[in-house]
Amino acid sequence: MIFSLLKGELKKDFSLSIFSILNGISILFFAYSLSNIINNLLQIRETAASDFLMLLFAMFLKNLTDYKLHKSIINLSENIAKILRKKLHKSFFIRKEHIENADTLIIENIDAITNAIEKILPLCFSFIFHTPLFLCAIFFLDFKSFLFMLITLPIAPILLYLIGTIIKQKSMKRWEELSLLQEKFQEILNAVTIIKIFRAEDIQRERIKRLSKEFSTVSLDVLKVAFISSFAVELITTLSIAIIAVTLGFRLIAGSISFQISFFILLILPYFYSPFRQSGAAFHSFVDAKTAYENISKYFNFDVIKNITRITEKIMHPPSLTI
Repeated sequence: MIFSLLKGELKKDFSLSIFSILNGISILFFAYSLSNIINNLLQIRETAASDFLMLLFAMFLKNLTDYKLHKSIINLSENIAKILRKKLHKSFFIRKEHIENADTLIIENIDAITNAIEKILPLCFSFIFHTPLFLCAIFFLDFKSFLFMLITLPIAPILLYLIGTIIKQKSMKRWEELSLLQEKFQEILNAVTIIKIFRAEDIQRERIKRLSKEFSTVSLDVLKVAFISSFAVELITTLSIAIIAVTLGFRLIAGSISFQISFFILLILPYFYSPFRQSGAAFHSFVDAKTAYENISKYFNFDVIKNITRITEKIMHPPSLTI
């Protein structure tokens, strides 16, 4: 359902794709302008004012598209959150029964989904538009660097998939612990008067400490796995950039590549591997969002809602009687 909502929102507005493409072009333009200026300063010992104007224009275009892309993604996530909240409210109203932890369902689960959307969508657009754009540019400039970047491309997704199988159960357990903790706290708050009458403050205080400690332990277990996965992805991307940089240095000394092309590739590499570095945090947000959606999806039983609506319409509009 989330993917269908995203697909529908993206079909309504193509600005995200346009801003993402313009952002990738501005990065290439920025790298070319800067490499051209540095090359002219080192080779000719001078550079034209027009080169600096091109560099300023590229920086302005990059920052502008970054801002527009970020703002559009936030607006899209807010629209999806509104749609999900409306569906939940409608489901709660039609069921007319007490829903346990309704505030957790409406606030925290939907916040987890919107947080995942805001982290995952920029990476998706980077993989769809930026990665092929950068690879095409480097393919025409230096085939050896292109080949190495192409080989290291699938390593991070495979690694994240393997780690995801480990963290999935822990993430589900964390959400269960969170719901249980909130339920226990609500129970204690509702019974504050009775606890005071029977002087059971010490027992309940120890109970709260124990629940808080259990929740902290589960959260730390998830953070440990998240830290290890992020460190592994960061290590792979850093080593890839370092290997390409060292090979470019040796080839530059040997004279098999020009300084401007090698410097241009070095400027592009951090942007090329940036989505892989951020994919660790985005993947864990995706796991949290998937667990959150499983918590609220059971209330989206539209067949029951349609049947109830049809029955109420029949009751509200009885057959007329004529004499």
